[in-house]
Amino acid sequence: MRLPSTLNQLIDSFKEKDLEFEPGSNFGYSNSAYALLTAIIEKVSDMPYANYIQQHICHPLGMYHTGCDDGIKVVPGLASGYSFWEEPIHTAYADMSFPLGSYGLYSTTEDLFIWDQALKSSKFLRKELTEKMLTPNIESYACGWMVSEIMGKKCVHHFGDISGFSSDFLRFVDDQVTIIFLSNMNVTPVMHLSREIAKIVFDKNVSSPAPAVPIAFIKKESIVGQYVIENEDKVLTITIKNKELYLTVPKMYGDLYKFKLIPFSHDATKTAFLTEMIYERLIFTYSLSGEIERVQYVDCFEKTYMLYKQ
Repeated sequence: MRLPSTLNQLIDSFKEKDLEFEPGSNFGYSNSAYALLTAIIEKVSDMPYANYIQQHICHPLGMYHTGCDDGIKVVPGLASGYSFWEEPIHTAYADMSFPLGSYGLYSTTEDLFIWDQALKSSKFLRKELTEKMLTPNIESYACGWMVSEIMGKKCVHHFGDISGFSSDFLRFVDDQVTIIFLSNMNVTPVMHLSREIAKIVFDKNVSSPAPAVPIAFIKKESIVGQYVIENEDKVLTITIKNKELYLTVPKMYGDLYKFKLIPFSHDATKTAFLTEMIYERLIFTYSLSGEIERVQYVDCFEKTYMLYKQ
């Protein structure tokens, strides 16, 4: 959203819409519900939400680098958010008054670690309330936290993103391990990287990708075109610009990103490409006659998709 919005205007935009399901019967992540919670906080406390969390949470805990970004106040040291289209670019402007309560907080890893430690102490929140907050209701979602097993260990975690930024917060509550990953590049695979860090912490095998050495590839025109992911409606596009191959691929929310394709392996049976900026691969397999027989797309989570040329 580029335009500013009051909390009441935001609530007005969805309050007349039909419910997706009967409350308590299913689970669906809802930013709108957080907007309603924000309105409740303001009504009960008789003060703006931003002031409330500063006075009752951030400052008492010593989180002096955390607060609400209203898009107006200058926040010293605030990072700029970036996206990627052939190279790092600025993201489209988003007015931070719009997502009040749903997201739009600024913070640091140090402050978030203070928050993590506060949640472990009954001095901030009574033990029974903490337990209730971390008890999943439907599926694995509790009160503002996902609760699941990662590598066989109980983990309380949450992913977050907004224009130009992404984050992941992992709390292995039984192991006293906390991993906080913040990025000011919205295409950074923070969930993958945070879990790779967890593997290192818990002495699990981490499969580091082998260095990709660029090689010559002359049959560029043969792979140019649009490719559909099997059983999905997502389309990946390969183009040529200034004699370089590029891959345009939809990511979260359908947003498009464009990465240079770097060939790093080629023989009579297969050609493999690596995307610039993030470690994703395109693999073309050839028949005995030299025709493209199979195309695979391996994303940064090591999930493999079959592609079909349109």
